[in-house]
Amino acid sequence: MSMTNDYGLWQEFKRAWPVDKIKSMTLPEYTNCGRKDTFTYWIEAKLEKLGSIWGGSSFKFGIYSRDDKGERENVGGRFYSDSYGWMRKYGESEKEAFENVKLQILETIDAVQRNELERIDQVDLGDSYKWKIAFHYQNSLDKPSCINIFRRRVLEAASKSAPGTPISTMQKKIVSEWDGRDFLPYARKLWETYSKDIPSTPEQMLEAEVYTEKEEPREPVISTNEHTEIQYLLLRLGVDMGFDIWAARNDKNKQHDGVIFSDIPRIKQELPLQFDSQTNKTIEHIDVLWLRGNSIMAAFEIESTTSIYSGLLRMSDLIAMQPNINIPLYLVAPDSRRDKVVAEINRPTFSKMSPPLSEMCRFISFSKIKEELPKIKTIIKYVKPEYLAEISESCELNDM
Repeated sequence: MSMTNDYGLWQEFKRAWPVDKIKSMTLPEYTNCGRKDTFTYWIEAKLEKLGSIWGGSSFKFGIYSRDDKGERENVGGRFYSDSYGWMRKYGESEKEAFENVKLQILETIDAVQRNELERIDQVDLGDSYKWKIAFHYQNSLDKPSCINIFRRRVLEAASKSAPGTPISTMQKKIVSEWDGRDFLPYARKLWETYSKDIPSTPEQMLEAEVYTEKEEPREPVISTNEHTEIQYLLLRLGVDMGFDIWAARNDKNKQHDGVIFSDIPRIKQELPLQFDSQTNKTIEHIDVLWLRGNSIMAAFEIESTTSIYSGLLRMSDLIAMQPNINIPLYLVAPDSRRDKVVAEINRPTFSKMSPPLSEMCRFISFSKIKEELPKIKTIIKYVKPEYLAEISESCELNDM
């Protein structure tokens, strides 16, 4: 992407879409196939030269106007009407979903104009999308609050931050190091410097890996004990949240801190007979399941030294055999394997699924689990499964 220094384009957008217009914006004004004056078309296409968010699915907008009018199943947290597709978390109808998405946009705008960037971290929109909105609604480019780089990996490199650092923290650091001269050339130079070595497609990511599936990893090896520890923590978390649990059939005799998995309260020795035998054979090898009655509430594959591909195959097989299944799926791995996870999940094998596996499966790092669980220890019985969405990351390329 070639980034422009066009301050006029930044101003043109604000004239076309002032905040008052956002407040009264209708759904067709927000998204409408074939129209080039909608809010989403402006953000993604017309403002591309001020920072790209191309890629990924249209669900990044929360709700979008459908070009394909064929019948679609409501699966993986996605809802469809004849005219729109939207994320179920925003509402049961297209009208409700749009109003909730609009509230998230207005929260982003208010936060950036008050220079309260930490609030944007909490906004329930995709990272690239909400931070592009924030960039274009900040008060001034003479005294900027945030920069027009929207890919997490580039922000991490430019700010020299660890993976998982809040984007608001990285934005503040980058802006604080600005020399006070023209801001857009400063942003462009950072982009050109730090984006060139970061792979952006699944193929580039896989080529950039220091090992192949057939070779031993050359990165620091994570011990089997850490895999077992994470598996134990997820099993215990499920129990503490009130679920029955399942450990992969061949892991029942594992132990952590002297506790054998098969002795953990509420662990199931047999899966509920909800699915056919072939589906159950796939499910019984998934590392951790949270169960309520016959329903799977969440599924986790933990990948430390093994091939990520095998875990994703189990996830995709489950979806293929039960296309109407609607459960959260999580790939849990060390921070150092995040790029590998994203690359694998965006392989054509998985990206051509309907919906793509990257839309249904999210990434949680080992460090995030160890960091977050102590924080909820005293309130854990009140925590809902949706909590996982807060500590996990999207696997869609545009949200990296």
